[in-house]
Amino acid sequence: PSPTNTPRPTFTPEPTLPPQPTSTPLALGQPASFADWDYAVTDVFVMDTVGEQVARGMYIIALVQVTNNAATERELGQFFVAKDSRGRLYEMDTETSLEYHHAFDTATWYLEDIAPAASGVIPVAFDVSPDAAGVILLAAGTNEPAIFLAEDLGGEKPVLPGEPVLEAADWSFIVTEAKTTTSIGDATPRGQYVVIIIKARNDGLTPREIDSFFTLKDAQGRLYEMDTDASLEYHHTFDTDAWHLEALGPSLIGTIPIVFDVSPDATQLRLQTNQGSLETPPLLDAVGGEPIQLSGEVYRNDNWEFVIKETSNATSIGDEISEGQFLIVLLQIKNLGLSQQSLEQLFKLKDAQGRFYEMDTDASLEYH
Repeated sequence: PSPTNTPRPTFTPEPTLPPQPTSTPLALGQPASFADWDYAVTDVFVMDTVGEQVARGMYIIALVQVTNNAATERELGQFFVAKDSRGRLYEMDTETSLEYHHAFDTATWYLEDIAPAASGVIPVAFDVSPDAAGVILLAAGTNEPAIFLAEDLGGEKPVLPGEPVLEAADWSFIVTEAKTTTSIGDATPRGQYVVIIIKARNDGLTPREIDSFFTLKDAQGRLYEMDTDASLEYHHTFDTDAWHLEALGPSLIGTIPIVFDVSPDATQLRLQTNQGSLETPPLLDAVGGEPIQLSGEVYRNDNWEFVIKETSNATSIGDEISEGQFLIVLLQIKNLGLSQQSLEQLFKLKDAQGRFYEMDTDASLEYH
């Protein structure tokens, strides 16, 4: 069915294509086969929005008639990619494809099972750069068969709205905000949260995540890694349009919160890439707190300080059963190093008979 929010028309002159595929792309309605699927694109729409979904660039919606030729029921899944004349690859947009399916009542969508020999019309959505041209549909991981989707979207490559634009590893980004907070939704820091809001553009040719691309460095030389849970909590709480483990398509821009749990006495905080190839000027002069101090009798070992808060015995912890007896030691620990560290097998237990006992990882996790 045709959408009610007026789509921009597409045209079917011969597109300008990259070196591969070498054959002429199939036109609308021409059949193709791959991996026990028969399929043909029956219609194409170019749209800014689909229901409540707003494109970072422009949506290309392909309505694909598919037939399952396998002997078992299966879903189409992430079967297709779109590719433009610059070689940029775009993955199927799950939320927008589902939104189109709901809004325009197509027969099925690509995460629903299709019975053997059954057919259905599936909406396949791609969020592509507005300057894309010569866009074709391909089976993922292949160059054939290609089906022509759109000649020229007629737009411009997205531009980051501000200065300075920083570039590293095929990413361009600007920092739009830097602030501190003592909590984010249900998440609370060990020290204090520093929230950095960036607008990032993927300058590569394939969809990519920011992932753990950044670290935060203070004047004391301490490095803080991105806090995934707190960053996701911020994304959900304040409804940013992306987060750092969400893939951005090539040439597209996302607003991404990156959160760090830092020592309250940190000063002159700078954002840098985790390889150290790029560093911003100071984004915050000071967090404004005092150094974290342990209370009680403090022991020190290399880059750690710790206090024994409690000890107890148990024959079982949850589903963990001891072969002898569990000795549980609760520690308050401070990392004195300049980077994130894991305790791993830092401690051993020694008894009066000179016997050594290693930390029981499974029982420790079960207690946690």
